[in-house]
Amino acid sequence: MAEVLGGCAVRQVRLLLSVLKPGNHVPYAGPAAAFGTSVTSAKVAVNGVHLHYQRTGEGEHAVLLLPGMLGSGETDFGPQIKNLNKKLFTVVAWDPRGYGHSRPPDRDFPLDFFERDAKDAVDLMKTLKFKKVSLLGWSDGGITALIAAARYPSYINKMVIWGANAYVTEEDETIYQGIRDVSKWSERTRKPLETLYGEYLSALAAPGSVPHLNCAWGEGSSGPTFPCRLHTQTCERVTVAFDARRQTQPASTFCK
Repeated sequence: MAEVLGGCAVRQVRLLLSVLKPGNHVPYAGPAAAFGTSVTSAKVAVNGVHLHYQRTGEGEHAVLLLPGMLGSGETDFGPQIKNLNKKLFTVVAWDPRGYGHSRPPDRDFPLDFFERDAKDAVDLMKTLKFKKVSLLGWSDGGITALIAAARYPSYINKMVIWGANAYVTEEDETIYQGIRDVSKWSERTRKPLETLYGEYLSALAAPGSVPHLNCAWGEGSSGPTFPCRLHTQTCERVTVAFDARRQTQPASTFCK
């Protein structure tokens, strides 16, 4: 069953999760009460790197927040870390390898980097002893969430994704060329990243910046952003939320 909602997708996240019935909560392996409403920040070894994450809440329903390109849990999900219901959810916001505080190493982009991120994300949550997890993914994090659901369907409970894309069109390529130079981004977007990355972001702002655009989709070529495995994913209900300002594509998808 599909539903179309109006309004901004980001504002729908808490609403979509808040309506889950208590009987659908995912069991958490281990005591969660000790975390309360405080935010814990730590690193843990996963797949040969040390991944940084923030954790808050004491709920039985485990939720992983997946940031977009150059983002981190802190920069992309501050409101969710603060405002998601701490009694219903245990919230984990991670920094993918090479991003945020999950450095070194610096970020690289092999052809399968989305799948690598999906494995890292799932293995992180398993390392933290969660039996099952729901995913909230923004932009590249949404793509990672889709791949994780396709590759590890028994481990993924529910998903909310927004700003993700299954393929890149010629129109998309033109847009990407316009945002290659990080120094031209708005101050609101750029400032938190400058604080997080320092000189590393300045290097990305140099000519030929954001290697992600070359390596993720291939320079000068459109096509799929990840292997077509999503036919293996089944949903009892899919809710598609549209941004009223952009009627041409969904702003988010909620898979139950």
